Amino acid sequence: TQVVAVTVAAPDLAVGNVTAPDTISWGQPVTLSWQVSNPSSVEAAAGWTDIVALSANQTFESGQDTVLYYRSRYGQTLAAGANYVASASF
Repeated sequence: TQVVAVTVAAPDLAVGNVTAPDTISWGQPVTLSWQVSNPSSVEAAAGWTDIVALSANQTFESGQDTVLYYRSRYGQTLAAGANYVASASF
């Protein structure tokens, strides 16, 4: 029997540089933007989803929060060390 050590590397996408207005008025449009980065050493290739939601706390809860924006990024990749900036207007 031979023992072989295996190291599994996985991408670790992170959201940062979120921008939003300090205040908004009822009925006025609002634009949000954010940056998604892959600081890992491997490409993210399985697909992921960008979601913008209104929440009463800092945890996304599918049955309780209101989703404002949903974009699946299936079939896309994000290279190790790369990032992209996205935005949505409501």
